[in-house]
Amino acid sequence: MRLRYFRGETSEPNFGDLLNELIFPKLLPDCFDDDPEVEFIGIGSILGVMLREGAKFNKAVVFSTGYAAGKEDTYGAVPKLDERCDIICVRGPLTAKAIGVSEDLAVTDGAMLLRSMDLALPSEKKYRVSYMPHMSTVAIFDWRHLCDDCGIHFIDPVTRDTRRVLEEIKASELLLAEAMHGAIVADTLRVPWVPVVSNRTINDFKWRDWTSSLNLEYRPTRLETLFEGTALRDAIGCRVPVMGGLASRAYGAYQKLLIEPRVRKRFSELEHGARYLSEERVLDEKVDQLLGKLEEFKRRYRVPATEA
Repeated sequence: MRLRYFRGETSEPNFGDLLNELIFPKLLPDCFDDDPEVEFIGIGSILGVMLREGAKFNKAVVFSTGYAAGKEDTYGAVPKLDERCDIICVRGPLTAKAIGVSEDLAVTDGAMLLRSMDLALPSEKKYRVSYMPHMSTVAIFDWRHLCDDCGIHFIDPVTRDTRRVLEEIKASELLLAEAMHGAIVADTLRVPWVPVVSNRTINDFKWRDWTSSLNLEYRPTRLETLFEGTALRDAIGCRVPVMGGLASRAYGAYQKLLIEPRVRKRFSELEHGARYLSEERVLDEKVDQLLGKLEEFKRRYRVPATEA
């Protein structure tokens, strides 16, 4: 059986996707290899891509996976399920409704299985506030520099060091999260979080899918988009090189003088505003359901039992 999750065309890894490698081989040891006979589709908004029309696979097992409506060029169209698709569970009720399966199969994001694992993370709090942007936001602006100016710890979602990110989230008193799996992990580790959006590429469907699974509402704080370098030139839409350079420099100055201070002010306000955290009872129920679904998967595919 092959563990499948999103791997981009570039070499840049995404924290949320790499959680698959941290969680499932640990909870399902000796289960995965490179045999494509059965595809185990895990964490991510990838159902529209992995199960797209014309996709070649023999059998696909869906475990806690999500769909993301609204941007088919990125997330794919609503998949048409057939006898090759075995839905063990999905991320939330919006995914269940979108793909036409029972809401009983909607549990929560599989990353919350981290709560059942012995991560041995340090308990010391090092950061008053941390900010974890979406990977697309990191690509267009130097958020680390801005966070340093604000006295906020920057957590990079583009990394292969998932352990370091877990430690940094756990060491935070509050996480400002544009990266959904930053919020998911924070909630799992019982770190209060606040959803923010600074980039139009952020997909609210997948956020609402996950938050509704925990009886939470998704009401993100809007931050203004910041650009730099080629991203700035692309953003202003100038195709003539000379005019593009002039316009980008003018906008860059405007951004530095007016927009960045407004973002800094918003960060300061968020530190003292309302915080998100699911109810402990709800979280534990959802993790228990995920563990139950893992046992169901083991029985269905005759996965050998492991010692506790």
